[in-house]
Amino acid sequence: PKNSSKEKTVWMVPVNMRTKLQAHQFSGNFVTTLSVHINPTDTVGSIYKQISSLMKSGIIWGGWIIANTPKFIGEKRLRKISKNMKSPYFGLCSNLGSWPPEHAKNESSQHHQWIPVSPVTRFCPVSTVILKWNDSYSLSCQLHPSISNNLKDTEQLVDKWGREILKEFNLTHNNQIYTVAWDRVESNAQYF
Repeated sequence: PKNSSKEKTVWMVPVNMRTKLQAHQFSGNFVTTLSVHINPTDTVGSIYKQISSLMKSGIIWGGWIIANTPKFIGEKRLRKISKNMKSPYFGLCSNLGSWPPEHAKNESSQHHQWIPVSPVTRFCPVSTVILKWNDSYSLSCQLHPSISNNLKDTEQLVDKWGREILKEFNLTHNNQIYTVAWDRVESNAQYF
């Protein structure tokens, strides 16, 4: 959704590196991130252009090296470094693309909808995930308690986010919003 504050925010956008690396040469993390700076007036199109430009610049390789540094410095040093670390990120937005792949479609996949959720931390207090499963889209959002403990705030954010996406692409659709507390996600999964 559009940023309601007047400030520029920085969002973490994950990038899958598996297609760029030879899996037999590396073990561990195959994800890096881009730091995307978003102004309150940015559109989906302008954000997409920024992401494309960053991808073409090759900056993802530096991010991948940094993301894999912890395995070289060890857990003790990593914990010491992270104690004093301040994050530039306001949140994470991950678009997981279209699922299931053609070769994995079966009877079961036609009757289910996946709704992925990524965790939040004090370093990255807003987490959003987009997934297309068959012909349905799911948008998930989680806010760290440092932002809000009220599920209604999350629900309102997802509603506004969905409406902004529909507006950007000149689409109309009824949004179905389901709100579940994090500790009850698994037990409520059948309702989605």
